[in-house]
Amino acid sequence: EIQVGKFEDATVSANYCIKIAPEKPVGYTLLALAQAKQGKKEEAKQNFLKAKELGDEKAEELMQKYLK
Repeated sequence: EIQVGKFEDATVSANYCIKIAPEKPVGYTLLALAQAKQGKKEEAKQNFLKAKELGDEKAEELMQKYLK
């Protein structure tokens, strides 16, 4: 969804992931990427940080890439 520019759909999917598995980082990472692509940098930063806290080893790298 993110790759084809459907950021709203990606946001819905990410929120669903967070709802069913809040202890997993993947939903937060997906949400952060969608938010970053929409220019919602502060929200994206918070979700990248949450993903990192939950163990996403790529979150810091993605945050640096998408929130320049």
